[in-house]
Amino acid sequence: MRSMAAPDRRAFRAALFLAPALLVIAVVALYPLGYTLWLSFQQKIIKLPWLGTGWVGLGHYRELLTEPRFWQAFFNTWMFTIVSVALELVLGLLAALAIQRARLLTGLTRAALLLPWAIPEVVAAVMWLFLINPAFGLIPGFLRHLGFADHSLVFLAHPVTAWAVVITTDVWKNTPFMTLMLLAGLQVIPEDLYEAAALDGASGWQTFWRLTLPLLKPALLVALIFRTSQAFMVFGHIYTLTGGGPGNATESLAFLAYQAILNDMRFGYGSAICILIFLSSFVLALLYLRVLGLGEDRR
Repeated sequence: MRSMAAPDRRAFRAALFLAPALLVIAVVALYPLGYTLWLSFQQKIIKLPWLGTGWVGLGHYRELLTEPRFWQAFFNTWMFTIVSVALELVLGLLAALAIQRARLLTGLTRAALLLPWAIPEVVAAVMWLFLINPAFGLIPGFLRHLGFADHSLVFLAHPVTAWAVVITTDVWKNTPFMTLMLLAGLQVIPEDLYEAAALDGASGWQTFWRLTLPLLKPALLVALIFRTSQAFMVFGHIYTLTGGGPGNATESLAFLAYQAILNDMRFGYGSAICILIFLSSFVLALLYLRVLGLGEDRR
């Protein structure tokens, strides 16, 4: 009886310790998500109060699925997320491996690495607006000096160059975070394993694929999920740089939700967009878990 009661007491004590954290998560995360989901099924347009309020079920979702502007924003968001996160992952991994190999990790190195990531998003975007300004910007002036552009160069006037600016600035800002996350994962890999691989005659490429990369999976998973969820909710970056333009070429789902909720006052419609953003991020997180196969490693 005592042996059965002891685990029960330990489980109860553990639940008491976890209760405050679970309560905070419920209040901060689950309640807003649940309320947004409920609101997405409601008709609520502040600008048109005579339409009334009430249950519309999946009406907002059906409207979204037949709206070309939504599909363009949906494609834009997926494209931005995939390209930006992929570039940040590759560059961050290369930088982390170089720093680990050269033994350059000091307090000053950490501060220098985190500087772009620590700059507020809007401040960084405004800084880049000055850099690409066609009249006095450093980048257009440098390109004109090399003969690659003329005085009519306006990066944000064409969808392709506008997206190039949006993705480049996002990669510049968030690659340092990816680097430090992966560097932390590299530092917990025992040095003895590399010595054993060298004794077995493994090449540097074989060591990376068969030793470093498998043991780096937990850090990769955390970094990818964190950055993907951030990229899918991109708003301030696009709002400051392009305002969704030219036209709607760089409009993201979060920007579209902002337009629906704060400009058009369509709270139900905008909430439906927010739920689709959450579902997209959730699907990508599940995909990462599936591809990285952490559950299979544990078994």
